[in-house]
Amino acid sequence: MLSDEPQEQRFQSPGTLPGQRRHKARMRAGWPGLAWQTLHQIKRFSLAGVINTIIGTSLIFLLQAATGNPYFANTLGYLLAGIAAYFLHAKFTFRAQANQRSASLFALIAISGYLLNLIVLQQSLRVAGAFTAQTAAILSYAVYSYCMQSRFAFPAHLRGKTSGSRGSMDEG
Repeated sequence: MLSDEPQEQRFQSPGTLPGQRRHKARMRAGWPGLAWQTLHQIKRFSLAGVINTIIGTSLIFLLQAATGNPYFANTLGYLLAGIAAYFLHAKFTFRAQANQRSASLFALIAISGYLLNLIVLQQSLRVAGAFTAQTAAILSYAVYSYCMQSRFAFPAHLRGKTSGSRGSMDEG
């Protein structure tokens, strides 16, 4: 093995593989790093959505069983799930500070996203079956919510230091 580098410079720590330092450096330098950070953020957004769906559905069924009133159970379940969603996205997805401004914007985005969902559902039902239309409506809500939350409710300049630091890109 011929190399101008001393052996100890190629492996800085016992867990580092050849090329791993360069890969991490590339991820921190410019748009590839931002792309990976965004992909990890989308992954966290999706996971938070799944967790929130489980929370909301569980609350609705528990409230339905406790009260016998499906409208009350549905309304309170969605409200409580919305609060859970806000904190999941603030702390887990975007790693931002929860505050009144972001909560208000989050609520506006959720309401406008639901209206978009209904419009997409209505228009999709004209050209596709119910399952395809529901899928399009759900996806439109998710994409719209992520784009609007990341841009307005939890913008990068208001997030904590960890959102743009090396630590957040190394996490999975």
